[in-house]
Amino acid sequence: NNNNNNNNNNKSGNNKNNSNNKDKNKGNSNNKNNNNANPNSNPPNPSSTNATTATSGITTSGSRSKAPPQPHIPNLVSAHYVLDFGFVTRGTARTRKFRLTNVSCQQVSFRLEKSVLEAWGFKADPESVNRLPGLPDPGSVEISITLQATKASVPTGPIELHYPVVMKGSPPVLLTLRANIQVPELVLGQELLDFGSCETGLSKVLILELKNPKQVPCEWSLKKPVEVTKSRDWGFFNMTPNEGVLEAEQSLKVRVIFTPQPNREVPYSQVIPIRVNLNPKSKELLVEGKGLTPRIQLLPNAVDCGAILPYFEGQSPNEKRIQLFNPCNFPVEVFSLDFDRRYAEDEEVLRQVDGMYDENGVIQLEPMAVGGLLWSEVVSYHNRKRAIASALAEAQQQQQQQQWRRRHLIIHSPRFVLQKKPKGQNLMMP
Repeated sequence: NNNNNNNNNNKSGNNKNNSNNKDKNKGNSNNKNNNNANPNSNPPNPSSTNATTATSGITTSGSRSKAPPQPHIPNLVSAHYVLDFGFVTRGTARTRKFRLTNVSCQQVSFRLEKSVLEAWGFKADPESVNRLPGLPDPGSVEISITLQATKASVPTGPIELHYPVVMKGSPPVLLTLRANIQVPELVLGQELLDFGSCETGLSKVLILELKNPKQVPCEWSLKKPVEVTKSRDWGFFNMTPNEGVLEAEQSLKVRVIFTPQPNREVPYSQVIPIRVNLNPKSKELLVEGKGLTPRIQLLPNAVDCGAILPYFEGQSPNEKRIQLFNPCNFPVEVFSLDFDRRYAEDEEVLRQVDGMYDENGVIQLEPMAVGGLLWSEVVSYHNRKRAIASALAEAQQQQQQQQWRRRHLIIHSPRFVLQKKPKGQNLMMP
């Protein structure tokens, strides 16, 4: 019996402890409910529940500012309307208009509280309507609501304001103003582009993907650093295009070009800032590369051909041989500027194709193979230009010939001379 009594006591003690724990849990749950509840909210109804949920969803983000309190929502409303602004870029303003018509038999007057709307970043025009006539000749008024996303009080993300429009002699109309405030953002496919080694006189191109992950347009552009120390290698890297606008969830592939400078052994490194409009933070792209200058070595580097008599018949020419050595790990083409006819012809063609050069005086083409012919694009462009020039010259020559013929015909055409009529004779025309 004693054992049973002890067991019963232990059970009762456990039950008491469990009941105490349950009471504590109830107290904690009540405290949690009290902390999460909106102080201005009423007993549960569909509109008040949605308002509390929307407000709590905005305030839980650590980086966003705390949402303003919701106005008091009555238990009974005559109608519920939703005005959705959609996705709005932070730092801009968007206006939505709607027409309000009085379909009752009485006049309607109401006022939109400016302080409540401005706390959420909204502005109404007009703010009040007085004695709007009803049936049988109903009156209507156009109201415009502007969301000013430029204000710091407007939180980033989805917002919902449940505003009851109070009218005299009638239950209020619940108006929900909804929007999603987003900051434009740009995502880089890579934050580091390593071009490796590139021969001088050539350019190396890498593809970079830019993506807009947000639902609002993203306007981006390159921003050259102001400090000289941060822009030393700025001129050796280029991006095409260097600015643009990406629509919602759109991506773009840009060309990043590296053009090294001859006779420079120091590697290149540059941080390219990419500015995003209406976003205080800019993206940074690090580009690196190294230039290789073609070199040759002459062995020997000085040659003395000795004395020789000029214009002496039967004299053999003095000859000396030199050796060319390529220390580079890529082939190098060597030619004489004074005696290579093909080089002179190619240079003359390149002078004539001025329409193929960009604003920097550069033509971007595939690298020419060692010992290869001139680019086919350049040759075809030069031939077309010559054909057009010859056609214009021929047309001009024909026009000059026609003008000469007209002058010749006018000069040698017979002229009609009127003579004075003698008395008793008819007028004769030679």
